[in-house]
Amino acid sequence: MLLLRIYGARSGLERVNPMRYLEELGHVFVFASNADADTDPDCYRNLVVNSGVTAEIGADTFAATAEPIVGTERDRIYAVQADLNPGFGEYQMKTTQVTPMVELIRDEVGSDESVNLLGATCSEPLNCERQSDGGPQYDELAVTDCAGVEVAGGF
Repeated sequence: MLLLRIYGARSGLERVNPMRYLEELGHVFVFASNADADTDPDCYRNLVVNSGVTAEIGADTFAATAEPIVGTERDRIYAVQADLNPGFGEYQMKTTQVTPMVELIRDEVGSDESVNLLGATCSEPLNCERQSDGGPQYDELAVTDCAGVEVAGGF
């Protein structure tokens, strides 16, 4: 699970999205699925307009630029993800939509942030629990999944 901090294309509001990802040979790829819908999810449209993001993988928080991956490279990476997580292959068979993906390219100037964005630990999509110490409060952030559905549960 990766937490991705992005900004709304129209609103400019900050959003935090729990995302599935793949690390391959030092590259980080994020998959922007939209349930069974045949349209790109809001988070992908936001990434195309505002490609500057902050990502969190475990204790590693970093600033990055989101670059769309398309064509044969996208197909190759998606096949790797589907081999590792068969649900990705099953999902793709349920829709005519090609699941968009981006590569998170780390900014050369590193982020000073070391605080977990939500004070949460995540093992499965949208199955996050507050850390035992209560973690930081981020009441001003709208926490959503990639389809734009607000995530409830104590954030």
